[in-house]
Amino acid sequence: MREAEPNWEALIRDCFRHPKDEAVLGRFFEALLHYLTAALLATYTGDREIVRDALQSAFLKYINIFRKAENRDLAIGYFVVVAKNCLIDELRRHKGEIPIDEVAETELPYVQASSEDGREARMTLLQYAMLQLDPRCQYVLESYYINEMKTADLAERLSIAPESVPMITKRCRERLRQILGEPRFGLGEATKAGSSSSSGR
Repeated sequence: MREAEPNWEALIRDCFRHPKDEAVLGRFFEALLHYLTAALLATYTGDREIVRDALQSAFLKYINIFRKAENRDLAIGYFVVVAKNCLIDELRRHKGEIPIDEVAETELPYVQASSEDGREARMTLLQYAMLQLDPRCQYVLESYYINEMKTADLAERLSIAPESVPMITKRCRERLRQILGEPRFGLGEATKAGSSSSSGR
């Protein structure tokens, strides 16, 4: 029998109300741990130690978010995005600059990344947009840019010819660009400008 979905809204609300209560935070972290682990392992299939480090970093960020209490209207998806950003940070530390940075620079040139806060804002925006993609495109972009899967391997997973991978990747990035241009992001005009300036890449 499938377990009932945790009441995320209540758990998050309690954490904002009692940000220093270890029991309250513990209930949220315990409910979230399996959920986040699955999400990160679906994104990155490599070294599990990197995933564990990313989870630790994410939980520390969550504590800071609850104690700052600047925005209490946060859904569970926000915390997943924060964890995915922590995973990208861990990959960057282990491997240097990774290709996902290229996507952020190309699709979000108008979001300044000169500071740590700016870079995190850019990656959070990009990760949130990627969550809006259909499962196939999300898999393609995460496999290619985060897992750095070889073209031949990705083609095999998708059951397509290797020479078709660049076209599939391009289409998925175009869909990502469209999502970033939707009104909910408030970046439509900037996205169009960024798209035109990067069309030569």
